[in-house]
Amino acid sequence: MREQITHYLNSHPFEHLLWLCDDSKNAPTVPASTTLRWEVLTEQLIDSLGNQQFNCAVLEGLPGKLNKSDAESIVAHLRDVLAQRLLWLVEAGSPWTRQDLLALGFRLLDKADNGDELYGYDIDNYKITPDWLNAKHWANPEKWGKKRW
Repeated sequence: MREQITHYLNSHPFEHLLWLCDDSKNAPTVPASTTLRWEVLTEQLIDSLGNQQFNCAVLEGLPGKLNKSDAESIVAHLRDVLAQRLLWLVEAGSPWTRQDLLALGFRLLDKADNGDELYGYDIDNYKITPDWLNAKHWANPEKWGKKRW
């Protein structure tokens, strides 16, 4: 599944990339123009990052040694404060369900034959604007001049 992540990173070049994994796997290959910070995920690491900004963060193997609620807090902090985009490789057998990930704003990007799934979050398009949310439906314009509010 790293091939799909690498393909995404090559097609959407990022200047600053944070790659978090749950153990000391081999560092990934990223485009030469990208500054990579590759770390093993711990709660202390998230605290040490402070309010640094990354164009993209990649999560691999979460929650690892963390419990699910701690992992969810870390993901929310990454999503809301540290990164504009997130890629999350959810391995088969993970405690995360598709509903959990959709509730956090992620979309399914790819699925491997072995059950691994790649989800993505992009602040620019994480929510599809519903049809009713437009000026046509605001303030009931068909009632203007007909009724006193």
